[in-house]
Amino acid sequence: MTPLGVGSETPTIGERSRDLVVVVPGFMGSELVERETGRVLWGMPAIAGYGARWRHREGFAALRVTDEERAGRAGRVEATRILSAPAWAPLIGGLEPYGRLMKRLRTAVIDPDAIRPFAYDWRLGLAHNARELAVAIRRHLADWRAHPVHRAAQRRYQIDRTPQVVLVAHSMGGLVVREMAGLSDTTDVMADVRDTITLGTPFHGSLKAVEVLASGRGTPVPFPTGPLQKLAAGMPGLHELLPSYKCRLHNDDLVALQPTDIEAIGGDRQLATDAFDARHDIADVALTRHKLIVGTSQPTAQSVEFRDGIVACHMYRYDRDDDGYLVRDEIGRLARVDRGGDGTVYRYAAHLASVPEIPIVQQHGALPRTSRVLDIVCGVVTDVRDLGAVLGAGDVGLAVPEIAGVGDSLTITVTGDVDPAKISCTVEDASDDRVIAHPRLTSRGDDQSLQAAVVTSEPGLYRVSVAAGGDPVSAIVLVEHADAGRE
Repeated sequence: MTPLGVGSETPTIGERSRDLVVVVPGFMGSELVERETGRVLWGMPAIAGYGARWRHREGFAALRVTDEERAGRAGRVEATRILSAPAWAPLIGGLEPYGRLMKRLRTAVIDPDAIRPFAYDWRLGLAHNARELAVAIRRHLADWRAHPVHRAAQRRYQIDRTPQVVLVAHSMGGLVVREMAGLSDTTDVMADVRDTITLGTPFHGSLKAVEVLASGRGTPVPFPTGPLQKLAAGMPGLHELLPSYKCRLHNDDLVALQPTDIEAIGGDRQLATDAFDARHDIADVALTRHKLIVGTSQPTAQSVEFRDGIVACHMYRYDRDDDGYLVRDEIGRLARVDRGGDGTVYRYAAHLASVPEIPIVQQHGALPRTSRVLDIVCGVVTDVRDLGAVLGAGDVGLAVPEIAGVGDSLTITVTGDVDPAKISCTVEDASDDRVIAHPRLTSRGDDQSLQAAVVTSEPGLYRVSVAAGGDPVSAIVLVEHADAGRE
């Protein structure tokens, strides 16, 4: 670090921000370490080991929330840093690291010390993590205001404005930020917030949380989900991702989920009650100069049915007419509509009243590494006021399996702008971004989608990307040996 002064390479005012940028990752987006032993519980650098640990009955047992932690006595587990390598979990799928976001942010501030990632224990409740975030912001802001680079820039350009805070939050991170904004003892922190950017935040929840809690009660997946379900059943953070919008088809109507429904599928009734009540309590909380980025055009669960003990999530929902009844077709059947989303969060579950959305054609986990998103984020950090809506060149949807076998055919399905001449497809090793294949997309003959197949020869995490002239839409797939499930 070179302090600003005569002869130093100093960015002109307007090119770089003097404010503090705090990055808040999403669910499972922070590395967790057992404080007493130093053992890494989540965020291992050896990405090929995720499948083996999820298959083992006790592979991630140390992540379970204890009675002491649930009662508010945290400290057994420490969040050390935000995710630095790809990760994977059954049903949740691939998780991208935040390296590209952090690297791009460094071009928007006068010194790297103006960027502070906030790692947190995503297993615990929003209120706990919101208070931790407030403490971290107070500390980081005080440090940055006393920083020699900031002081030198202030003297050189004779600027009186005190540095403020820009919050950049992905997924669950946006819920932590909003929870903080609703606390009675954080008014000092919120007074210092200049802008807030949320990426794919499920303000009204996600059916992905229902799928995780109901592991084993829905459509079979080619992976044992018992260890994940055991973790999720007592995890406050997971319950606070439950959908609160009317998503359950029941007696020919769409109704909201109840805590008893969550208990019936394997969740915790009290945790669900607390989560729904907490979301209701902050329903009117607004975020400072909020820029709301949502992922669109991806196959996304939007409604759910409980049938004879089976939980079935659907990639569609139902509209209501002016009288409040569900719309039916000409022969009386409920008319299905697909509003899409980012593959994890239903598009309108990411909305907040009176906050215009900025739609991005992308998968949930890839939003923080998408060029258009990074352009918007850096534009806000450098205080560009008029952003407008940013849309991709084509609304391309991507569907890939969560898991595939080494030597097996991995099927890639593309929806939306389905002209094969306009779409490219790549498969790369997620650990080092090395391209291993350029699969050829061909029509399935139904004029609705394209497909391609690729065979991988080594286990690991692979990123599948498709593009139609704009930012690629991408998702991560776990590839394992055929005998990986044997104990």
